[in-house]
Amino acid sequence: MIDENHEIFKAQVRASWGPVWLVAHWWWGQGYGFSMPPPRVAPTRAEWRNYSDHGDIFIDKPGESQQRIEVKQTSHTFTGLDDWPFRDYLIMSRSAWDRAVKKPTFIIHLSADQKHMGIVDGMTYLEWWIEPVKDSRYTGLVQEQYKCDPGLIIWRTFNDPL
Repeated sequence: MIDENHEIFKAQVRASWGPVWLVAHWWWGQGYGFSMPPPRVAPTRAEWRNYSDHGDIFIDKPGESQQRIEVKQTSHTFTGLDDWPFRDYLIMSRSAWDRAVKKPTFIIHLSADQKHMGIVDGMTYLEWWIEPVKDSRYTGLVQEQYKCDPGLIIWRTFNDPL
C-alpha cells in the first residue's frame, strides 16, 4: 500500500535540494567553507529514523565549531518585515528542533521567488512558542511548530552579507 503523505514528503525533500545549494552558495560567497551531507530519503515512512538528516549545511568558521544551518523553502513571496504576510513566523517543527543533538545555528526560510531570506537565529529560542499547525501539503497532519515574532527575524537578500 502506498502512503500518500510519504510520497508527498519524498517529493518535498527532493524539491528542497536546490534551495539548500542556493543557501550554501550564499555562505560560500561570503568566504565560508561548508559541508553538506549527501541527500537521503526514506523509502517508506516506517524507515524515517534511519534516514533523518542532522542538518542541511554545516558552515566552517575559523576558530569555531561547525555551525548547523537548516533551509526551508516557503510558498509565499516576501522581501522583509514590511510585507511578511502573517502575524507570526513559523520556524520549524517542535519534534525536529527538540530531537536535534546539535541545534541549528540558523534556520533560513527562502521567499518563493528565492530572492529574499528570513533568518532565524537559533539563540533566540527562548523567545519562541509552540502552536499546533495543520500542514496543508499533507492529509490530516497537524504538528506542533515553533513560532516567533517576525521582529526577531534577520531579513536579507542574496546580495546582502550576514
